[in-house]
Amino acid sequence: DIATSNLGGEKNMSKVSALIQSLKSDIVGNIGCVSGIIGAVLVASNSALSAYGYIFFLISSATLVAWALRHTHSSQLVMQAVFTAINLWGAYNWLVAS
Repeated sequence: DIATSNLGGEKNMSKVSALIQSLKSDIVGNIGCVSGIIGAVLVASNSALSAYGYIFFLISSATLVAWALRHTHSSQLVMQAVFTAINLWGAYNWLVAS
């Protein structure tokens, strides 16, 4: 009946709303994820744009440092801090020193 179908729709809307809220609440982690993927694609493309992959890697590692601090993930914090230093080095070598 109509009442039952409305309940199903409300449950689905509740799930969608929860997913959207989850994505909003972890925007820092999502930015880190997406920028890391973009950086990897740029570096792997072996093109004139490859050097700019380090900028995206730097954005990724820096935002994931913030994410690790917020969620108290010490191993992720150490790894992303090291990646940030490496990405600074890479960006300097590919974009400044060359």
